[in-house]
Amino acid sequence: MKRHLPNLVLPSKFIGLVVCCGALALVLNLSSPVQAQTKPRPRTVVLDPMTQELADEYADILEQLRNIISDYSDYLRELGDKDLIAATSFETFNRALAKGTYADSSTILAKDLSAYRAKVASLENECEKTSAARSAKSCRVVRSLSREIRSLSDQLSSYRSHLEEEGQSEEELQRKIKQITAISQEMAKQYSEIARRALEKAGKELEQNELTLPKAPQGGSDVPRPPGKPSGRAPRSHRSDHGDEVGTKRTSNGVMSVSSMSIPVVISNPNGSVELTGTSGKSISASLEFEVAAGSLSREREIADGVGLKLANETGRYLVEASAPQLSDPKTRILRNALVVSVPAGLRVECRGAYGDQTISDLTGPLRVSAQYATVDISNCTAGVDVSNSMGSVTLSDITGIVRATNSYGDIEISDCRGDLQITNAFSGIDLSGCRGKVNIHNSGATSVSDQVGPVSINNQYGEVSITNVQGDVEIHNAYKAVTVENVTGRTFIENNYSPIRVVSLRGRTKLINQYALISGEDIRGPLDIVGQGGAIELSLTEPLSGPSSINSTYGPVRLEVLRSLDLIITARTSFGEISGSLPFTVQSEGSSRSGVVRLGRARDSLSIIGINASIELSGSR
Repeated sequence: MKRHLPNLVLPSKFIGLVVCCGALALVLNLSSPVQAQTKPRPRTVVLDPMTQELADEYADILEQLRNIISDYSDYLRELGDKDLIAATSFETFNRALAKGTYADSSTILAKDLSAYRAKVASLENECEKTSAARSAKSCRVVRSLSREIRSLSDQLSSYRSHLEEEGQSEEELQRKIKQITAISQEMAKQYSEIARRALEKAGKELEQNELTLPKAPQGGSDVPRPPGKPSGRAPRSHRSDHGDEVGTKRTSNGVMSVSSMSIPVVISNPNGSVELTGTSGKSISASLEFEVAAGSLSREREIADGVGLKLANETGRYLVEASAPQLSDPKTRILRNALVVSVPAGLRVECRGAYGDQTISDLTGPLRVSAQYATVDISNCTAGVDVSNSMGSVTLSDITGIVRATNSYGDIEISDCRGDLQITNAFSGIDLSGCRGKVNIHNSGATSVSDQVGPVSINNQYGEVSITNVQGDVEIHNAYKAVTVENVTGRTFIENNYSPIRVVSLRGRTKLINQYALISGEDIRGPLDIVGQGGAIELSLTEPLSGPSSINSTYGPVRLEVLRSLDLIITARTSFGEISGSLPFTVQSEGSSRSGVVRLGRARDSLSIIGINASIELSGSR
C-alpha cells in the first residue's frame, strides 16, 4: 500500500525535510505492522499563495540582514579599527535574531533599522569632513555599510506596504506561519520514526550481503539516506566544480538562422555565466547547462523543469535568453547555470548577465556588456567594446576601437588595445598596459598605466597612481596616495594632496603641485613649474632645462642638486628661512629675507626659487 502525504503547503525551508523522510520510508517498503503503528494522521492547513509570497519576502529580508552582519563583522575585524567596531556594533540585531523577535514583528525590525541607519549616517557625515580622524579605508567601509542598510530599510518598507495593500494583518501572517511550522515539525518526527524502524529492519536483512546501513536515527529530523544510487540523481561519487555536491541537471540547445547582419542580437542569462564566441557562420547557436541542489529531489526537479532557453527573431533584434525560476529558499543552490553561444562575428551584440563569468571573444561587430557580480573577460574584438560591471573584475585584451569600461568594487585590467579608452572604476584597481590611443581614467583606487602610446588623463583619489613609459602628455589629479611617474616624452601635469609625488626622466614641460607632502624628482628636462605647500621639494637636475623654470615653496624646504657642467643661472629668494649649500653664491640679507644668485657655465637656462617660511639648499655634483 502506498503512503500519501497529508494535504500540506509548507514553507520552502520545511518541504525538503518532510519529502525526504516520506520518500525514505517508501523506498524501504515498510511492512504493514510498522505502517499501522506509525501512520500519521492527516491534517489540512493551506498557506495561500499571497501569504506564502509575503512570508518568503520577509524571510529574504532577514536573511539579508544576517549576511550584512556576517560580512561587515569580517570587514571591520580586518580593519582593526576598534572605535569603528564599537560604533557600528550589531549587538541589537544579534540579540533580536537569536530570540526570534524579528520573526514575530517587522515593526521592531523597522525601528531598529531606523536607529542604526541614523547612527551609520552620522559616521558617514564625519567621514565627509576634511578633518576626518578615520582612515580612508574605514570611511569606505562606512559608506558601503550605509548603502546596504538604506537598501535593506527600503525593502522592509516595501514589504510593509505590501502587507497593507493585500489587507494582511502581520499578526495573522505570523500565526499562520507558526501553525505550519508546528505541523511540519510534527510530521518530520513521525516520518523520522518510520524511517528509523525501517532502517533497523532493513539492516538486519542486509547483514548477510555484507552491506552496511547508516546508524538508525533516534528521533528528530536528521534522517540518513539509504545506500545505493538515488533514483534520478547523479551518484555521490561523481565530482564536479562543487566538490561532492551534485544535483538535478537539465540541458537545452537551439539554433537560429540569421537573415540580416544589420539586426543586433541580445544575449541574456540573468543568473549565470555566458560564453560567447564569434564565428564565420550564418546562424546563432546556443546551449544551456543547468544543475540545482535542493532539500528534496522533487523540489530539484520542479526547479530544473522550470528552466528555459529561448531563441527568437523578434522585431528589431535576435534574442537568446536563459531563464530559471526565482529562488527564495537558502537551502536551494544553483550549482551550474552556463549559457554557451556562438554568433556570426559581424553582428552587433548586447550581452547581459549576472552571478557568473562572462567570457566573450572573436567579434568583429560592436559589443555592449552589462553585468553584475560577474567576472568579465573580453578578447580579440575589433569594433569597440562598452562594458559595465559591479562587484567583479573586468579584463579586456586585444581590442580595436573605442573602449568604455565602467566598474565598481572590482579591478579593471586592460592590455594591448588600439583605440581611445574611457575607464571608470570605484574602490578598486585599474591596470592598463601596452595600449595605443587617448586614455581617460576616473577612479578611487590604485591606478597603473605602462607602455602607453597616446595621452593619459587620470582623475583619482584614495589610490596610488603609477605611470611608466608614456609617449604622450600625462595629466594626473590625485589625493591621499602617492603618485609616481617615470619616462614620459610629452607634457606632464601632476596635482596631489597629502601624499608624495615622485617623477623620473620627464622630457617635456612639467608642472607639479602638491600640498603637505614631498615632491621629488630627477632627470627632468623641463621647463619646470613646481609649487609646494607644507612639504619638502627635492630635485636632482642632470639635464639642461629647455626654458625658464620656477620652484615655489611655502612652509617646506627646497633641496636642489645641480650638475655643475650645466649652463644655468639660479636665483633664490626666501623669507623667514636660510639659503645654504656648496654652490658658489653670495647671500644678501634684508630683514627677514635672504637672496642669492648662482651662475653655472654660460647661464643659458634660468631657474627661479622662491620660498616663504622655507629654507633653500643648493648643492653641486660632477
